[in-house]
Amino acid sequence: MSAMTGELAMCGASVETLFEESVEPVVELVLGGQSARVALFGATVISWRTGARDRLWMSSLSARDGSAPIRGGVPIAFPQFADQGPLTLHGFARTARWRLADRKANLDGTLVEARFVLARSAIADTQGWVGDFELRYTVRLGVRRLELELQVANLGSAPFDFTACLHTYLLLDDVRNVTLHGLSGLEYFDKVAGRDRDEVNDAIRVEAASHSSGDVLGQRAEGFVDRIYRAGGERSPLTLQHAASGETYSIAQSGFPDTIVFNPWVAGKKGTKGPDFDDDGYNHMICVEPAITREGSGPIRVSPGSTWAGTQTIQVL
Repeated sequence: MSAMTGELAMCGASVETLFEESVEPVVELVLGGQSARVALFGATVISWRTGARDRLWMSSLSARDGSAPIRGGVPIAFPQFADQGPLTLHGFARTARWRLADRKANLDGTLVEARFVLARSAIADTQGWVGDFELRYTVRLGVRRLELELQVANLGSAPFDFTACLHTYLLLDDVRNVTLHGLSGLEYFDKVAGRDRDEVNDAIRVEAASHSSGDVLGQRAEGFVDRIYRAGGERSPLTLQHAASGETYSIAQSGFPDTIVFNPWVAGKKGTKGPDFDDDGYNHMICVEPAITREGSGPIRVSPGSTWAGTQTIQVL
């Protein structure tokens, strides 16, 4: 037993790499009755369990063999969010193979973490993007708590700009019974309607929002929610409340200036629009994503020798 493995075991925690035929390797963090799994392909968190319940939505149709981006969990978009630039959708970080660089636990057994690294040299094709970077991604598992920290280090001699997001898919019993609180008063860009709006509702319901988003996609009642909230600096955590279970999530972010709320509703990802998206998947998920976007607060510039950092922390209350 290595010193690191022994230290983790003493705390009732473990971080192990799992191998399964025809599936990309996965790193599993365990802390008592909680666990999280991170695919080395894209450093995508594909599971976060508290007790017997998973908190992250994964499409049953998602590729898991490295042939395509993972649909669900928490994919990382970098150095481009969505199609807002010349690169492929969401950039290349989510389809790169990261390495496990470090793992540790608190001595009191309340936290275990794993750190993943992606260097520019590990990217076969940067699609013309010239930044000399290193990405560092830390997944911290606590008691009913998941914290994700993305760091972008500039190792070169010239500044570079980037956009990014942690594309967090939360698993729900029924999205129609869920309300999201804490965005009232913010301006947002409604990607479905193609225009800016002001959020006037304290309690946001996906079903109601998608029925009033507009007609730019020709879907009206079968429109979907895709909003970029310009959140600016530090603010209070959002709360996601589920009426049926009575559970509440606290969702906090730092460093990321924008917040994305996404649900494709009935038709947004159905059939050929989302070949890796379950037809009924919309009813069991909502994305609440910390982000840096061109349509929101704009790209972030990292100077030579500097490091940017952003976090998302989800707590089951």
